[in-house]
Amino acid sequence: MLCRDLRDAITIQDIPGFDGTYRTTNAIANPAYSYYRRPELTDEHNTHFTVSPTDAGNGEFHSYHISLNFSDTGGIRNAKVFFRDGFFQHYNLENLGENERAAFLAFWEVHEMELKFMGLQFWVLVQLQEAGLTLTDRELVGALQAGTLLAGTSLGAPASSRSWPEKALVGYVEAYGSTDPSNPNVSNAMITGAIVEKYRVFNYAFGTIDKTNKLSLPSAITAQDLATQLTQIHQVGGYALISFGGQNNTFTPGTNPQQAAANTVNFCHQYGFNGIDLDLESIPVEAAYVISYIEAIQQLDASLFITAAPQIGGGYGGPATLAPTTIFTSELLSKANFTALNVQNYNQFGGAKFDGKEDTDVGFISASFGPLTEIVPKGTKILVGEPANAKAGTGLSNPVEIIQDITQAYPGFSGKKVMTYPQYGGIMTWSINYDYAQKWSFAKGVQAVI
Repeated sequence: MLCRDLRDAITIQDIPGFDGTYRTTNAIANPAYSYYRRPELTDEHNTHFTVSPTDAGNGEFHSYHISLNFSDTGGIRNAKVFFRDGFFQHYNLENLGENERAAFLAFWEVHEMELKFMGLQFWVLVQLQEAGLTLTDRELVGALQAGTLLAGTSLGAPASSRSWPEKALVGYVEAYGSTDPSNPNVSNAMITGAIVEKYRVFNYAFGTIDKTNKLSLPSAITAQDLATQLTQIHQVGGYALISFGGQNNTFTPGTNPQQAAANTVNFCHQYGFNGIDLDLESIPVEAAYVISYIEAIQQLDASLFITAAPQIGGGYGGPATLAPTTIFTSELLSKANFTALNVQNYNQFGGAKFDGKEDTDVGFISASFGPLTEIVPKGTKILVGEPANAKAGTGLSNPVEIIQDITQAYPGFSGKKVMTYPQYGGIMTWSINYDYAQKWSFAKGVQAVI
């Protein structure tokens, strides 16, 4: 890729004071290509991108940095924030004096996630412009999510036939007004941070379907904030699903499943959701209704993803089950054609035991995964669901233990490593909110298995 392929401009949406178009000021033969804001849009730090001279091919844009001028003498002394293929590597302050370093570090403390997201956006936009796409093209989201632009990069694994990632970090987004500092309500900054920490599927909890088949957003998010968040998610090839159900059930549809399905499809189109997630625990309808509802959605718009979040059950010398068993019957599993199951491997309290292991034991994931593959159709991905910390649920919330369980073979069903099963689809956690409050220790800790 050459500089001229970028048509001399990259448009970035980022933090206030950084909006604008970056234009090259370097000749094509120059060893580094720098992108600056238009003069009328510049900020006090003259923030700009520079593609590293050592970049392979001198213009493939894999390595680059954001420069910010923190000189306190009127000259140019830049702090540099380095990226590789969209993701932050480190920053370099060797050009700054003591006071200038302090000023940058104070700035970084406030704007760390915004700068990291801006660096990620730059990489995505380079890929788009190389492919001849712009952010206004209708095929943009589809191309990103199909993996055609991001395959082979650190932004995403190769896509399946339905464009769902082979492995992903899936997080539930609590949007119903929590004021607990350890579990704050969703915010735009939270979603930005989650994207930077490589969450790729966002299940918004919980939307509502009432007995008149009217759908509503989660109670504590505005349409404006949701639009901002979904734009960010989609710009990096991520997915946003609206989830229904939960402990305080929000899935109470009327008697006509086809009408409920039509309203659901319209709702997803209206707000930009990529599909739905069914966290069905105690609902007023039977499995046959859910089957009809899902089949109607698929007939109306086969591009929408449909996932579910059953709890694992069974074992004790017998087969695995998915709870509630009255809903997640073998007929529903075979007819629903779920994209993925976010299997809750936590909060069992003795409800499941495999090879003598319970949900709080290392080895439970490995012991139960094989039995799960015997009841879940081969075309459905199985994600291992665990709480983000001990407050979020009772299970394996320590990433070290999760990785140990998934990457090592344990005696039992087959002695296979979970990672070797084709149906293994990554990690789901409850919730992004808890992880945000703990500075993303869960997401950072499970990177090796997503």
